[in-house]
Amino acid sequence: MYNNNNGGLDEEDDLRQYHDGDDGIGVNNEEIKNERNFIDDEEYDDNNNFNDGMEKDNVNNNSNNNNNNNNNEINNSNEIDDNNNNNNKNKNKNNNNTTIDDSHLSTLKQFTFRSVLAGLIIGAMLCFSNMYYGLQSGFITMGSLQSTLLGFLFFKVFAKHFQIRFNQFENVLLQTVAVATATMPLAGGFVGIIPALKMLYDDEMNNKVINNSTTSLGSSESSIVIEELPNYFTWWGLLLWSFSIAFFGLFFSVPLRKQTILVEKLKFPSGAATAQMIKVLHNLKDTEVHSELLVKEIHGGGSGAIENLGDGIQLIEDSPRGHYHDVGGEDDDLLTYDEKQIKIKKSWDKKVKVLFYSFLVSFVYTMLSYFFPILSSLPIFGNYVKSTFFWTLTPSFSYVGQGMIMGTRTGVSTLLGAIIGWGILGPIAKSSGWLITDPTKSPALNGVKGWVLWISLFIMLAESLVSLLVLIIRMLLIKFGVIKNHNGKFSDAQCVDPAPPSQRVPHIWWIAGTVASGVLCVVIVSPLFGIKVYETVIAVVLSLLTSILAVRALGETDINPVSGIGKISQILFAVISPKNILANLVAGAIAEGGSQQAGDMIQDLKTGHLIKASPRVQFYGQLIGSFFSIIFAVAAYELYSHAYTIPSVDGLQAPTAAVWLNMAKLVNGGELAHNVLPFCIVLGVLVSLIPIAEAFNPNLEHYLPSGIALAIGFYQTPNYSIVRAIGAFVQWYWFRKNSHSFREYGIIVASGFVLGEGITSIFTAIMTITHVPQFK
Repeated sequence: MYNNNNGGLDEEDDLRQYHDGDDGIGVNNEEIKNERNFIDDEEYDDNNNFNDGMEKDNVNNNSNNNNNNNNNEINNSNEIDDNNNNNNKNKNKNNNNTTIDDSHLSTLKQFTFRSVLAGLIIGAMLCFSNMYYGLQSGFITMGSLQSTLLGFLFFKVFAKHFQIRFNQFENVLLQTVAVATATMPLAGGFVGIIPALKMLYDDEMNNKVINNSTTSLGSSESSIVIEELPNYFTWWGLLLWSFSIAFFGLFFSVPLRKQTILVEKLKFPSGAATAQMIKVLHNLKDTEVHSELLVKEIHGGGSGAIENLGDGIQLIEDSPRGHYHDVGGEDDDLLTYDEKQIKIKKSWDKKVKVLFYSFLVSFVYTMLSYFFPILSSLPIFGNYVKSTFFWTLTPSFSYVGQGMIMGTRTGVSTLLGAIIGWGILGPIAKSSGWLITDPTKSPALNGVKGWVLWISLFIMLAESLVSLLVLIIRMLLIKFGVIKNHNGKFSDAQCVDPAPPSQRVPHIWWIAGTVASGVLCVVIVSPLFGIKVYETVIAVVLSLLTSILAVRALGETDINPVSGIGKISQILFAVISPKNILANLVAGAIAEGGSQQAGDMIQDLKTGHLIKASPRVQFYGQLIGSFFSIIFAVAAYELYSHAYTIPSVDGLQAPTAAVWLNMAKLVNGGELAHNVLPFCIVLGVLVSLIPIAEAFNPNLEHYLPSGIALAIGFYQTPNYSIVRAIGAFVQWYWFRKNSHSFREYGIIVASGFVLGEGITSIFTAIMTITHVPQFK
């Protein structure tokens, strides 16, 4: 419950009812003592806010301490005994699905320093991992499930060091902070726009060298060497850029909560799956979560590790109520309390070991592939195919983990895209002489890679635009009553916000925040990039408008179409600021950043809504995470850009950067690669039929490929698609062979694999900078 109404029961009386489990298991006095310490550690005023001016009541084991002369404590003690007897007499009645008062939820602390700190640490790890994988192959994860699980495991392992148990609201805050911290590599354009700007700059410098035919090569190079990079490539320029786009999408998303979550009750599958995981991890009763979480089966929109975290997920948690959830088929009623605790401890010890060993395996491979680079690119089809068409095997456990997280449909679609693009069309273009090498262009835009990239761009553009068009048409048809909303019939009048006013974000906050952050973006971006003020203003306004579409698409499909949103802004800016490729890229980046921030916030708010967490606390968490993400993202980009050439042909390729730059050149009058247009049109039309078919029959989603995943298979080299497909197959086979085992350990193994290489990449980057020798 959101309110602070205890229903006539004082705190310990309600605690006693809270501890009497559904299975009639006896109350553990030490647990009650800890819960009592937990409650007394939190002082609230009448508005359910913390009264920071009040001193915390230090409750110790000597409950008969005569220093406390409060007569109410004596009365409460007598009432506890009376109510305990009544509860014991009515034990069977409480077992029969009767409504149990959940007023104890109002006494659980929601904003804690430890949750914020843990969220920042986990978010920092995910931020560095996202930067590394995003620059390497374009992979970015929100990490909501991973951060929820990792945070819970940490507080579970070190529970004996904390007097107050880690509760579900703290977990919601932790994952909110972690997600906000982790996604800046995408929201800030570090894996796409910034490398694209670097490619644009390098192309301009190459043109100067070639056009300066009257000057010797040596003097020409000298003039370029002494020419300083633009300010937006410096560390302080990147900090300013990140700060300028980190907040306006966050503020603007707040009013979208009412329409998308409360009125229309959009699914937001990943947010719902995260709530489902929190419910199971903390063993919450049905009365402690929103009813939406009970009536809907969570599948997560087809994502592998998410789609199989349904209502049958089995994760063990020792309940503070004395209730134990059986997962092994053993009759736990025959076990004593101590035996159950031993069983629970063994289960969580095993989970920690699984996480550690999966992390260790990925760590060892990454270190070995540094010292022996051949391990990162095995020429399974020979050296010619490797150097020309990039068909190699990268036996990276991290990409196996990514495939497990992505799921079967995405993994198979990505491999299909690689086969069509790099296995069929690429060789055709090569044998037909359509590949032209332009010395003024980046290597990422030449050869087979540059030719296939155009097809990827058209596929992404067609799929994104048609999907958004289908979404808009569906919204209009629902609005005018032509079709029914699958989530039920809702209206503003019927919508009641379950959060009390003290837990909502005031209107003045998001209005003032949106205006202030928008003005800040204009003030910083215009002089930093040399863009006209009105152009930046238009870019911010477009970002706010397109973020509405992005949030709705995320709620319906579990996909935030930030790339498509960015392409829409690029098309519009080709008219607003023609022939200005720099402004075109920056406008796309602003649109992408705003949409990403808004989507992250609403997804997290959906999780909090289902767990009955405070929206205001989550808002605080998102602000904190977004602020620190600026520092972590810039640090990560500086590290990897100093260690490696970005983009490069076979290292950190930054494949999405080439897509952004090609789009900017195309809409500003650039030319396509030779004879690629017919293939672009045919594949673009075919892929655009997928969202249309799914709109008429949603069940076709299980049989049709993902358009965006196909495009990914085209723009990333095949070595990554192969291993991700292996990971998708692993999760598919594991789930069908032993679904119970997969639900227990699937996301743990995948998280360990991904974090293993992601964290180790920090050390290998430092080793590269310091020239630690390799065996090539």
